[in-house]
Amino acid sequence: MTGSLRLIHKIERVVLGAYALLIGAPSLLMVILPRAVLHEFFRGAPSSTAIIVAQLLAGAQIGLAMVALVAALLPQPPRMLLRALTLALVASLAGPLFSVMTQASVYTADVHALLPLLLCQGFVALVLGLLLGLERVLQP
Repeated sequence: MTGSLRLIHKIERVVLGAYALLIGAPSLLMVILPRAVLHEFFRGAPSSTAIIVAQLLAGAQIGLAMVALVAALLPQPPRMLLRALTLALVASLAGPLFSVMTQASVYTADVHALLPLLLCQGFVALVLGLLLGLERVLQP
């Protein structure tokens, strides 16, 4: 393995580990203390439905964070695992982006409250996608 590929794998591992920490910890809090976390994001009393949906989302986020953590702990993260994680992140962005673009019945303030999460996921998906492409070009 060349030095360039080793560097790419190190960057992948750092990005995956950071994603696991930045998304996994708040998601775990959301499962345990959903009302408090939702109140912090939206500054209002969440409905029971919002709490349940948020906990479902948090469970899925924890799953992605665990996959990212497993991949980060491997010396050379499997490309198929990275592709699956990148695809999952892109898919999770599709709904909110489509709602904003079509001006569906989504309040802009609600989307702004989730903007840090959406930006984090978009950034990680972009970086992983670029690294996967670069890795493919550099492989002998």
